[in-house]
Amino acid sequence: MRYVPLIFLSVLGGFLIFLQIQKFGPFVSPDGVKYLLIAESLRKGLGFCIKDADGCNFESHWAPGFSVLLSLFPNHTLLNVLLASLSVFLFGLLLLNITRSILITTIYTLTFILSPTFLKNFSFLFSETLYIPMLLLALIFLKEYLEKRDPKNLLVLSIFVGLGNLVRYANIFSVAVILILLIIYRVKFRDILIFLFFSLLPFLAWQVFSSLQGEPIREFALHFPSDFHYQFLWETLNGYVFPPYSDELKVVIVVPILVFLVLSTFREKRTAILILGFVLVKLIKTHIHYEILILFSFSALFLLLIYRDLEVWGRILIWFLLGYLVFLFLSISFMDFHTLPDIRIMSPFFVIFLLLLSLVRSKFLPLPFLFSYSVFAINFINEKRLNGDGLKAPYWA
Repeated sequence: MRYVPLIFLSVLGGFLIFLQIQKFGPFVSPDGVKYLLIAESLRKGLGFCIKDADGCNFESHWAPGFSVLLSLFPNHTLLNVLLASLSVFLFGLLLLNITRSILITTIYTLTFILSPTFLKNFSFLFSETLYIPMLLLALIFLKEYLEKRDPKNLLVLSIFVGLGNLVRYANIFSVAVILILLIIYRVKFRDILIFLFFSLLPFLAWQVFSSLQGEPIREFALHFPSDFHYQFLWETLNGYVFPPYSDELKVVIVVPILVFLVLSTFREKRTAILILGFVLVKLIKTHIHYEILILFSFSALFLLLIYRDLEVWGRILIWFLLGYLVFLFLSISFMDFHTLPDIRIMSPFFVIFLLLLSLVRSKFLPLPFLFSYSVFAINFINEKRLNGDGLKAPYWA
């Protein structure tokens, strides 16, 4: 019976996405166009290429996994709804495993469903729609392996990580983080080799195949993140707590959030560190680099103070949280300078962040998120704007 609420929430999550895309199907971004073109070529037996006037040109800039799924699943509306429902169920399952509380699981799962991150990602043809459930499955099997040391869990974990590398190249960060955790928990050297072999094999095979076609994956060029990248990062993180509202709504929403945050300090004193960092950033309003430095300095102090109190789940999530941010900006520096850390790119961070937040002892902390996202979702569904063609425009347009 404890899985009944998770099933209900997964249906609710899928239904919300269905409401957004039922008429015209999932929204298509520039990357989505590429995925669709490659999927069409795969259906016609032309391989991983994009057909144009010059023929069918092999394409390796985008990871192939999502295009393969699109080619096997022509009904993209149904696909997005199913992936959304699966992600919600796995998210709730993982939370239940972490907290052992159906109440906390329900609160945080609702927070996830009503977040701008969830609504945007699963309303588009983004590879994140496939990557998020794979990431959640990898986390589940990683924890099972670290606790039970069962080789079957290690093999399944390695396979999911390996497939994840073919869905988003950024998943390479998972290989690095899991390798660190395997060393920390002193697993057998043989098991480390097994993990590296099965997790890296699909990616290396794809790289060799791409090189034989004359198109190695991505190009490498050194360029440091700009102020614009940091500004986008801050706006994205800020938007997780304070989604964009009209001026009239801000007063109604911000006051209860601040009240809940103050109350949370009485249940978990260390939470005050996060609040102080956020307040300082808002008060100082200096150069974006200093704002990011202040925010992450206080966040790092908070994580250091709670690290010793956390069990396997907490340590896994902290390493994944830090690993994703580090890899994100390394990739900006060496591979893809034009990719900004927006809601889509930061969606794995958001999922891991909510999971980590559930480990904090304060039961008040999720309520501000739930409150703000609830109001946001209601306005998002009931007050959509119209563009020139009469098409319902999403909030991020």
